[in-house]
Amino acid sequence: MGEFVDFDQAWAEQAANAPTFKAFGRTFTLPISPPLKLTLLAMRAAQRADAEAEVDETTVLDSAAALVGRDTVKELLDAGISMDQLGDVVRFAMESYSKRSAGRADTGPPTAGTEQPEPSSPTGDTSNPTSSGSTDWIS
Repeated sequence: MGEFVDFDQAWAEQAANAPTFKAFGRTFTLPISPPLKLTLLAMRAAQRADAEAEVDETTVLDSAAALVGRDTVKELLDAGISMDQLGDVVRFAMESYSKRSAGRADTGPPTAGTEQPEPSSPTGDTSNPTSSGSTDWIS
């Protein structure tokens, strides 16, 4: 068999160093990297953008939730966070992700768990590829 990387182990190690912040007496942990959903939301917004387009409340909340986590946004809203304060949290998250991304560029892909496990089937066959229907929920 060829090269093997245990992404589960590598991502768990990265999660141990996830960015955190304190607001309203609670400590919050950010995802280890910006979720793909944030990129998809930005791409969708860019496709429909025009000079007079307004950003609605749903877009702001969905973007913040994609960036810092839906539960975190809900707790911050319940605590009474202001728009300026949410902006502070978003800026912190973006700066944290930028720093982490710059650090990862120097180190390459994860290397944790480089010992290959036994194949999941007795013949060593790979699983079947997924169909495009398995991603229909992304719209």
